[in-house]
Amino acid sequence: MGRADGARRPSSAAGTRRRPAEHRVTHEDGTCRLFRTGDAVAQRNVHAVLLDARRLCGSP
Repeated sequence: MGRADGARRPSSAAGTRRRPAEHRVTHEDGTCRLFRTGDAVAQRNVHAVLLDARRLCGSP
């Protein structure tokens, strides 16, 4: 909500980064890790999702 002088307060989520949800999947060959990137509720920047995926995969 805006204040009387027109300035807006940053939301509590502003400036914080949530870590993508991680799921462990097991099958006969072993275990793998699946990460969910992006946001299903609000449209996110595609470039940010690609950077998250790159970071999770350990690429430089």
